[in-house]
Amino acid sequence: MSTSSMTVLTDAELRAFVAQFWNPPKPAAAPLRIVRVAADLQVGDWLHRPGGQTDVQVTRLNPETREDTLAEGRREVWSLGSCWVLDADEPVDAQPREALAVSHG
Repeated sequence: MSTSSMTVLTDAELRAFVAQFWNPPKPAAAPLRIVRVAADLQVGDWLHRPGGQTDVQVTRLNPETREDTLAEGRREVWSLGSCWVLDADEPVDAQPREALAVSHG
């Protein structure tokens, strides 16, 4: 007859053991993206229009990628039916969409 050793855990030890599987540590937050120029914009970002105009949410970009925008030198920034044509390196006042999740999360 073989004898096997058995570990006996207290209630607190068992809860701690199970908790590490049910409550895994949260991953580190990604650094907040900074929007400085038109090429940095992404769909969902909030663009603050100059001169006190209404802030608009970016709904479409043409060209779509930062790299294509820099290569072309300009970008159409759409918000619903409105469009603004900006130089790729034109400074913009914008808030990345991730900032809303951070500030209201």
